[in-house]
Amino acid sequence: MSYTIEHIASWLNTKSDIKTSAHIAYLLTDSRRLIFPDTSLFFAITTSQNDGHIYIDELIQRGVYNFVVHKNFNTHLFPQANFLKVEDVLVALQKIAANHRIQFSYPVMGITGSNGKTIVKEWLNQLLSGRYNIIRSPRSYNSQIGVPLSVWEMSQKHELGIFEAGISQYGEMDALAKIIQPTIGILTCMGTAHQEGFANEMEKRCEKWKLFQHAKVVIAPLEEVPLGENNIAIVETPQIIHTWSRNGEPTFKILHEEIVNEQTHLQAIYQGEALKFVIPFTDLISVNNTITCILTLLYLKVPADEIQSGIFQLRHLDMRMQIKKGIHNCYILNDSYSNDIHSLQLALTYATQQAGALPITLIMSDLAPLQQLDFQYEQLLTQLSAFPIKKLVVIGPQLSRSLEKNKVLQSKGVHVSCFDTTQQFIQQMDIHSFKEEFILIKGARVFELEKINEYRDWE
Repeated sequence: MSYTIEHIASWLNTKSDIKTSAHIAYLLTDSRRLIFPDTSLFFAITTSQNDGHIYIDELIQRGVYNFVVHKNFNTHLFPQANFLKVEDVLVALQKIAANHRIQFSYPVMGITGSNGKTIVKEWLNQLLSGRYNIIRSPRSYNSQIGVPLSVWEMSQKHELGIFEAGISQYGEMDALAKIIQPTIGILTCMGTAHQEGFANEMEKRCEKWKLFQHAKVVIAPLEEVPLGENNIAIVETPQIIHTWSRNGEPTFKILHEEIVNEQTHLQAIYQGEALKFVIPFTDLISVNNTITCILTLLYLKVPADEIQSGIFQLRHLDMRMQIKKGIHNCYILNDSYSNDIHSLQLALTYATQQAGALPITLIMSDLAPLQQLDFQYEQLLTQLSAFPIKKLVVIGPQLSRSLEKNKVLQSKGVHVSCFDTTQQFIQQMDIHSFKEEFILIKGARVFELEKINEYRDWE
């Protein structure tokens, strides 16, 4: 989805210096992540460590001609470029994302809390990916910059959004709430993280609850629901609050828990119905995060047996991309727990930064089945061609068929290998043919590409 530069300027309602019309499809805050210069809008954000304005000359030389800058920036030095001049560049980024958000009416989940936001987001994505075409925050993109960049990825092809919001001090949630505008609010456990940015625990709790001001429903631990007649969070929170707890009178009450064979067997009651679930974890944090997911799915009227089947597929996730040393001086970057366009771009950008002089090999699967609806794999191949990939290994039929039709990568000298399944790759690929390469493994959960990372012959 794209907008004209004039349309974006109207959202900001500020002075602009537009020389030529342009269509904007990508928002850029880091010059190192430039892929499509013609359709990128660069935000010259100033922080205590850096000033984005110093990269404008370099970006123009690389083909970028659309910028959001501080109102005092001397644009006359660059007569060939378009400039939107604003009081605060970061606020402009957030305002543009908020205007983009209101173009869509499908459900959006907003997740906040002190702990477990990213895990709950990723698990909900796994549990609901068979029902919805989902757009979500990549990794832990939950900051004042990460949230608008995540929400900008929303498009008409999606059916559900899942975004997380992280704050560290009073006053930060207002902007994030305007950008995400969740219809379903989810609160994970609060904990004591970032406590130093708030006057007290109640102030931190009220600040986080601001995310839910206009949500239709909030999913939260009963103990974290603010109480008190003068509590602003309770006043501005919607009437429907679905809670879970081991005590009191929540919507979802845990009656009994028992650890059996490294699993937690749970008995609960939900709206008068007795339910049983087996959770494949025993540590309290993972169990609590799973319960949050269960209650969310129950609210969405997902059958209990379908929830149970999905829970069995959950696993601990390492939110950091793991780099390990492999055979023949190869380095392996494992990011195999998800595969969508935004996270693929982030992973390839990171791989490019980390590879140094080593050639990059990408091992990737098709997207998850539901994400393939109306998706143009030819567009994906064009995006891949913007990265310095030397070898591409694809797993799955969709990408293989597209590579037969579109030779853009092969024309650039990329060596391509295709396999139907991960098991076929492990059985047929000569692992010892990989030598002095930086290997990125990126795949949808259903393809189980983690088996490639765990394959003993890599060592």
